Amino acid sequence: MREGVNPGMASGPLGRALSHRVIIPVYIPETEGYFSRSLEVLDLCLESLRKTVQGRATVSLVINGACPECRALVEREAERGWIDRVSLNSVNVGRVNAMVAEARAAHEPLITLADADALFREGWLEAVEQLYAAFPECGFAAPLPHPVMYRRHALSTLFGATVGGLLGEAKVVDDADLDRFARSTANPDCFGPVDRASQVIVRRNGYTACVGAGHFVCTLRHETVRGLPVLPTPEIMGPPANERLDLPPDVQGFWRLSTTKAYVDHMGNVPEPWMRDLVDRLPEPGDAPRTSVSPAPYRQPLASALNWSIRRQAGDLLGRRLARKRRLRAAGGESRA
Repeated sequence: MREGVNPGMASGPLGRALSHRVIIPVYIPETEGYFSRSLEVLDLCLESLRKTVQGRATVSLVINGACPECRALVEREAERGWIDRVSLNSVNVGRVNAMVAEARAAHEPLITLADADALFREGWLEAVEQLYAAFPECGFAAPLPHPVMYRRHALSTLFGATVGGLLGEAKVVDDADLDRFARSTANPDCFGPVDRASQVIVRRNGYTACVGAGHFVCTLRHETVRGLPVLPTPEIMGPPANERLDLPPDVQGFWRLSTTKAYVDHMGNVPEPWMRDLVDRLPEPGDAPRTSVSPAPYRQPLASALNWSIRRQAGDLLGRRLARKRRLRAAGGESRA
């Protein structure tokens, strides 16, 4: 039976919560073969994350049926006090399933989902939050550009930005950023001449963002989580599983944008010396508390309020016309003007 009064009853209100959460699922089942250097990659990922978000975002790690060495590394980092929550799945439930389950438990206005081979650069958190401040229509954003993705799951973006007079083209992404990402995917030609020559963009009040975004690292508005499928995907990973994360925000009418600069690198499964150098150069967060900025309330464009079938057809038509114009321009068949 209870004796006395629970001290928690006399405590004051909860402290002010941060407005951003980062969720990373971790799957390293062994330390041999493909995963022989994955612990080094994870260590770089977590150290770069700690230095760039500590005091400004809460962090959740989801261990997906990982080996003992991986669990020990995560537990070591958790003991340092900068990780808010560690979830342990005894078996691998899949990349997207792990992310979505943790996102549903989050209450922060912005939720970043990232793979465990992401290398975070200084300023990535601020860059994403600035993007959301400039474009309250956005619901899916990435801290690195992916010019090829301007048509994929961005039909509401193309349609809404065209109606709003914000859509355009310009060379805003440095080729070095594209080269670095392309090499990391073992596909150095994934960005062709058309996508290197110019990018599809939106502009407002002097701020520019690229249309489209990948899902290697992405930041969602909390409102988009309500549209994600309730039932888990049967796939561990791959396109069918990713579709369940990518498509719903577009159907809901949210815009899909990315920064014009690469603030995050993809490491893959083989760490390189420059990655350690980058992490070592990142400044320590210091003892002073830092706060993240809450995004502007979501503003649904009138165009995005239309039926999804209308937005899908109109966005697809705009995307195909835009792709044709870009190909013609690259081939010298149409002037930029």
